Amino acid sequence: MHVLVDGSNVAQGLPALRRVWRQDRDRARDLLVSMAREIHDGWSWQVTVVFDGRGSEIACSYPWGVDTFAVIFSPSNLTADAVIERMGLRSADPSRIAVVSADHMILDSLRAAGAQTVSPHVFEEWVNACHHTFSEKQVHRRRNPGDGFGNRLDIEINPTS
Repeated sequence: MHVLVDGSNVAQGLPALRRVWRQDRDRARDLLVSMAREIHDGWSWQVTVVFDGRGSEIACSYPWGVDTFAVIFSPSNLTADAVIERMGLRSADPSRIAVVSADHMILDSLRAAGAQTVSPHVFEEWVNACHHTFSEKQVHRRRNPGDGFGNRLDIEINPTS
């Protein structure tokens, strides 16, 4: 699954982020990107968060050094919606795309192409589910330290010097 997040739209569509957005847009963007990372790491899905940009060219970064998580700023002559729509429509398999937005035009366009569409509220539920799953795994590891890697071969190892 490849999740395309309409960054500014989602940040303004979630009450907790909307309050931050009004005060500090950079901080709200960082919080949204961190939320999206929960989905990337928790479910091993590819995630691209797209924001409206001001530059003359598209700007793409990989904040954690993996090509399965990207943050894109559109060029000033295109909206983030247009970038997301182009990415979704150019996908070899739009059914493997999930678009997160509250913008009905982009959702309708990509849904018609076969993509899945997700509201900001459902996105937040996904984030919470991933976070909960990760937390449960951490608790399990603490309670069962012997479940990790180890020598499970039934042989005796006697190093010779």
